[in-house]
Amino acid sequence: MVAGSKRPPDTPFYQQRLKAWQPILTPKWVVATFLVVGVIFIPTGFILKGASDSVVELTSQYDGEGAADEGNSACMLGNPGTERWCIVSMDVTEDMDPPIYVYYQLEDFYQNHRRYVKSRDDNQLKGEIVSRSSLDDCDPLIDSRSDPNKV
Repeated sequence: MVAGSKRPPDTPFYQQRLKAWQPILTPKWVVATFLVVGVIFIPTGFILKGASDSVVELTSQYDGEGAADEGNSACMLGNPGTERWCIVSMDVTEDMDPPIYVYYQLEDFYQNHRRYVKSRDDNQLKGEIVSRSSLDDCDPLIDSRSDPNKV
């Protein structure tokens, strides 16, 4: 190599002449590979399908359209400022093994929406009693059950 030349050294690495494994895909090799993959994933699929089928899911709509059909018409939001108490009961017809998870579904609600973020109160979400004056951004859905100054 000449001094000051920008030519790379003449080595197998730089000239991309390294030895490599190049498999030959014969029908026997391909069939064997598919059989091994099938033996692994077919039982796994049956196990996952059985676990999915054993899930007990209950739903109850307690506001909006369809709430009256399920006997939850008292839970629908009415005029702002009116006090509402609502008890939702569900009949469980199947045995459920612990742990039991409860999920709450909201539709067309985006948690990063500006009004939600502005009206968020971490102390209230922790279950602490907060004063009404600290929730001015939550109008009109402020609930006063016993004490008009507490929420």
